[in-house]
Amino acid sequence: MKPVKIIFIAFSVVALTWFSYWLNFGFFLKYEISNSQEHWGQLGDFLGGILNPILTFLTILILIQSLSLQKNEIEKNKKYEKMKSFETHFFNMIESQKKLFDIFQLSFEKDGSISIERSGAAVAALEDEILNLKGLGFNQAQLSEEINETDKEDKIYSAVRTFCVIAKLIDKKLSNENGFTEFERKEYYEVLINYTDFSLVRLILLALKYTSSAQIDFLKHNLEFMDVLSKLGVLEYLDDM
Repeated sequence: MKPVKIIFIAFSVVALTWFSYWLNFGFFLKYEISNSQEHWGQLGDFLGGILNPILTFLTILILIQSLSLQKNEIEKNKKYEKMKSFETHFFNMIESQKKLFDIFQLSFEKDGSISIERSGAAVAALEDEILNLKGLGFNQAQLSEEINETDKEDKIYSAVRTFCVIAKLIDKKLSNENGFTEFERKEYYEVLINYTDFSLVRLILLALKYTSSAQIDFLKHNLEFMDVLSKLGVLEYLDDM
C-alpha cells in the first residue's frame, strides 16, 4: 500500500471517529456540549482508545513500506554496481580482442610457396581454402583435419579464445543468481557480436563448425548465445561454409 493511501486512511479514521461520536451524542441523543473537564477527559479517553491502536497499526504499515522501499533501493544499487564493474571489464576485453586480432595470421601453401595472411585477409584466405576443398568433395571431418593441419600453432584458437572468455564473463557475471535476466544476457551477447570485427565473427563461426575445444564447446552448448546468433542471421553463413 502506498504511503499516500495510508495517510488518507488515517485522516478518514480520525474524521469517522469524530463523526460517529457527534452522530450518537449530538444528533441522536441531543446532548449539549459539556463544560465539564471530566466529560472532556472521557471524550479524550474514548477517542484515544479507538484511534491509538488504528493509527499505530497504520504507522507500522508506513514503516514496513519504507523499509521495503529502502531494501529495493539497496538491491538496485547493488545491481548497478555489479553492472558497472562488469561493463568496465567487458569493454576492456573487447578492446584487447581487437588488438589480438590485428596480429592474427595464418600461413597458406600456394603454388609451391608459403604466403602469410593477417587479420581479415587470413580469414578470407581460410574461407577460400575451405570452399576449394569442399569443391573437391571433402566432408566436414576431412575439412576439420585440414584446418588443424593449417593451424598447427593453434592461432585460430588463440584468436577466438578472448571472444569465448568474454561470452563466459557475460554468462557468469550476469547470471540469475546475481539478479540479472536472460534478456539482459542476450543483450550483451548481441553487443559482443556487434562490437567484434566481422572477420573475427566469421572465424569464430568456422571454429564452431570445424574445431573443438573447451572454449568453443562452451559456445556451442550455450543456448542463449546460439539463439542470439540465430536471430542475427549469422548462422546462415555456415550453410555455405
